[in-house]
Amino acid sequence: MDLNDLKDRKPRRPLIFYYLIVLGVLLLLNFFVVPFMNQRSIQETTYDQFLDAVNAGEVDQVQLDSNVIYYTVEQNGREQICKTGRIYDMQEVQRLYGKVSFGQVIPTETSPIVSFLISWILPIVLIIVIGQFISRKMAKSMGGGPGAMMFGKSNAKVYVKSSTGIKFSDVAGEDEAKELLTEIVDYLHNPHKYQ
Repeated sequence: MDLNDLKDRKPRRPLIFYYLIVLGVLLLLNFFVVPFMNQRSIQETTYDQFLDAVNAGEVDQVQLDSNVIYYTVEQNGREQICKTGRIYDMQEVQRLYGKVSFGQVIPTETSPIVSFLISWILPIVLIIVIGQFISRKMAKSMGGGPGAMMFGKSNAKVYVKSSTGIKFSDVAGEDEAKELLTEIVDYLHNPHKYQ
């Protein structure tokens, strides 16, 4: 083993590092990508376009939210969900009655504890469970038991004393070998010196 190999070797990252990366990706998906994709499937219209569609008989269902009206129309053979801002007029019910199926959205209050558990704790638990499962599978495929994934273990080998009678001083290039060996021993005792 060359001394440069020891300097160039980077320490392996712990498994929690990868858990944190996956958690970060899930949070980004949860907060930005999923709501963006849901909003893209809803077409935004004006209030007069909504009234024109109702009068033309193109609207199937209407849901009245506190500030938004959601309605479905058929476009090109498929159902399209549209939304428009809600304008409070006294004839809103008369305009819709008999023409479409409509109703007011009943707000349901979800418990903050349940919401926290579903949006934060459940994904973390799933990541940990899946990570443990994958690491056990990897350990089995590497041919080891529970300790097979222990990184940083020593690969030192035990050598038996040579019975050939050849001594270190009999080897050609003995000075260079001694110098290299003393550097390696010095590195093992003082690794910070070579950082």
